[in-house]
Amino acid sequence: MPITNITRRIAPKIAKSAIYNADMGTAHTVVKIAVPAGVIAFMGWFEGGSNTLVRGRVGFAGGDDTNPTAVDATDSLGFHPPLPESYAIPSWAKSLYIACPTANAKFFGTWFYD
Repeated sequence: MPITNITRRIAPKIAKSAIYNADMGTAHTVVKIAVPAGVIAFMGWFEGGSNTLVRGRVGFAGGDDTNPTAVDATDSLGFHPPLPESYAIPSWAKSLYIACPTANAKFFGTWFYD
């Protein structure tokens, strides 16, 4: 169902809005990205070696959590479709975790601030 009543404006901040991971390494490697202060959402996508959109995994953690491994990522990271997708950041989240079944994938995105 589309959101019809938006009461809050969000926008990227020019100086701190880009999310980019040039090479995620081997398939299923989990990468931790710190969530900047003031972020309330992000949009992101994964690209394979031929710059085509591929599936990935996304999850959040708070505090000093240890990185999920490829084995337990199944329980802690949700599936991300092969297209740009937006996520609200939980208020407790301090880290964004990403993983991709495609080796040497890239991750691109934008942080959104209140």
